[in-house]
Amino acid sequence: EFELYEQVLDEIHRRLTKVSDNDVQARLAFRVKQLQDSFDEELKKFRDINNGVKEQLERDTQALKAEMAAADEELQAQVSTFEDHEAKAFAALKSNSEKCVETWAAINDAFAKLTALEQERLEIVETF
Repeated sequence: EFELYEQVLDEIHRRLTKVSDNDVQARLAFRVKQLQDSFDEELKKFRDINNGVKEQLERDTQALKAEMAAADEELQAQVSTFEDHEAKAFAALKSNSEKCVETWAAINDAFAKLTALEQERLEIVETF
């Protein structure tokens, strides 16, 4: 759109140099000035809108960054909590495993004692 204004202005300037009548040149120069002012005003509006969009984009970007940081912080807290639970679960599993090993060892010892007692009982029964 602005290129079209510039082309029109260039064309008017080109024609002004060909016109020899001062009155026509003055009217054309006045019209060129009006067009230039109009162009400058539209360009200013465009820049104002563009700056407003940039500012809104910056605000939105900062808000999104803050949301992402908060979400990341929450995720880190959840990961930390999960890691704590995981560590406690593994500690409990290890403790339970150790207790199971101890229990099986005690069962094996008891079974060995029972087997020895049974063997001793059989020997006594055979003797009598």
